[in-house]
Amino acid sequence: PGAAVVLSRQVPQAQKVLDRRCDEVGAVAVHQGRDFDVVQRALAMGGQMLTVQGVHSRYDDVWVPLFGAHQAENVAVAIAAVEAFFGDALPPQRVRDALAAVESPGRLVIVRRNPTVLVDAAHNPHGAQVLSWRPAGALRELLYLSPLATFAPGHPVRGGIPVLFPQFGLFGPLPKHGLVRAAEWQPLPTRGPHEA
Repeated sequence: PGAAVVLSRQVPQAQKVLDRRCDEVGAVAVHQGRDFDVVQRALAMGGQMLTVQGVHSRYDDVWVPLFGAHQAENVAVAIAAVEAFFGDALPPQRVRDALAAVESPGRLVIVRRNPTVLVDAAHNPHGAQVLSWRPAGALRELLYLSPLATFAPGHPVRGGIPVLFPQFGLFGPLPKHGLVRAAEWQPLPTRGPHEA
């Protein structure tokens, strides 16, 4: 009883269930979007620069070496969780130092620079797609990736080359962009170039 439960942004149905359970056990629900949130997000060299309104304080100029709106949301939840644990605001420079050193292997990692190759673990049904392509000698990225793209389960990524099969859009009797895009993916062992 009295413990804080820090909740990331939820769909309304899930939020109702979580709120009800918090009430049942006497916990205090702390909601992203109501009690804390990302106030500002801008792309920065090697990551993104954030302003986060925590539960107890505002944290400006927080550089995080991770890409994507989902990572900014994760930072806000982490800050709120640590504030809830200590019951107070955190030293801003400690927050900056800790988040500047964070790593998330497999999440939009630059594995090569010429040409630029990004790797993002396909951890959800919509994750199996090409997000970036710049051939050798090209001066710019050739694929569109929306700056508002969400990299989270249940959200198709806006941009890149998604797997569209056996139809595009609503030009056929199947769901938009066919069945494969929403199928569960499972990595298979790699084989040599001459193996069947």
